[in-house]
Amino acid sequence: MNEFKFYGTALETPILMESESGNKYCNILMGVEKSFKSQDGNDFDHFKITCFKNMAEDVCEKLKKGGKFIIKGRLQENRFNKENGEAVYKAELVGERVEYIC
Repeated sequence: MNEFKFYGTALETPILMESESGNKYCNILMGVEKSFKSQDGNDFDHFKITCFKNMAEDVCEKLKKGGKFIIKGRLQENRFNKENGEAVYKAELVGERVEYIC
């Protein structure tokens, strides 16, 4: 099963963007509290989550910096080749459902 579920805070207000092919998307920068403090005193993890199409529009309309929310989604692997032919793999968090917390 490929699924994640985070509860946290929007660290900035998402901005609706459009790809060259016309697909709408946005990135959410999310802070998720850890159950412990790391050695440097940090008690939050930061994640960038990408949302597409109608969900991206909804998120950009409703979610503002500091807003609390729950997001469910999946991990997606993107593969591309560098100019020298070397394959590069990049994991991306893709949001699929969001619940806004008042």
